Amino acid sequence: MPYNVYTIESLGNGERNHKAIYIETNPIATSQSVKGNLYHVTGTILKGMAYDPRSTTDPELLPEYIQGTKKQIATIAEDDLARFETECCLTVSPPKAQVTLSGKKVFPQTSLYRCREWIADVEKVAVEKGIFTPYGNSGAVADGTSLT
Repeated sequence: MPYNVYTIESLGNGERNHKAIYIETNPIATSQSVKGNLYHVTGTILKGMAYDPRSTTDPELLPEYIQGTKKQIATIAEDDLARFETECCLTVSPPKAQVTLSGKKVFPQTSLYRCREWIADVEKVAVEKGIFTPYGNSGAVADGTSLT
């Protein structure tokens, strides 16, 4: 049976919310039990970010969760979970340090690359490799572009 794949948002530092991919691997678990896995990067654009997956209860029950932001984006076969991590999450580089302590961009010619952009890139790779089946099979990825 395929697992549902969601994006979720939680309170972030500053004006932006944090974004992550949540794969619900145990939908019938009790509310305080592990229901799935969270795939995301943590850190800052000052120091850089690191890939930081973890098991979690239902993210909607976490205090930092922003209500109404859990959106189903795809499904994934149970057998593809390891592929998702190795071929998508570990191959898309996490955001590196991009600003100085004074807030000046280290790479002035490029846009800032944060957790949202990392999530969009991971999702795009997962769809391209056939690991994710887009929800409703629309071919759309998280950033709104279409792969079809």
